[in-house]
Amino acid sequence: MRLEIGNFHVTDIVFGDKLSFQNGLLTINKEEALAFIREDERITEAELYIVKPGDEVRLCPVKEAIEPRVRPDGRGIFPGYTSKLLPAGEGVVHALKNCSVLVVGRHMYPDLISMDTMLHTSFAHHCIIGYLKKLS
Repeated sequence: MRLEIGNFHVTDIVFGDKLSFQNGLLTINKEEALAFIREDERITEAELYIVKPGDEVRLCPVKEAIEPRVRPDGRGIFPGYTSKLLPAGEGVVHALKNCSVLVVGRHMYPDLISMDTMLHTSFAHHCIIGYLKKLS
């Protein structure tokens, strides 16, 4: 068994008419990507944002951080989860470097103290999150 990973180094990401990768520029068709994401009936809401280093944003709660990868032969990247359970660690995988996909979602339990509550109430001084700058 041999695994070959083809690394594609991303220097910028933009939304555009067509999914493409050229000279480090990753272009994503937002509508097509959202349509694909919404095919999963378990996903009730979806939106895509491009966030770059230095942008003043707060993304929370982060559920997953994933390096974008694909198998050119169509097999799932996570056998047993995204495809049938098969041996992994062999074949070809393409990986986008210098970028990640962050899955951000709501808390499953609404009675938990939210980040917003921690930032804007007397809870603020009890955790590191309370010292973050409020971004609007």
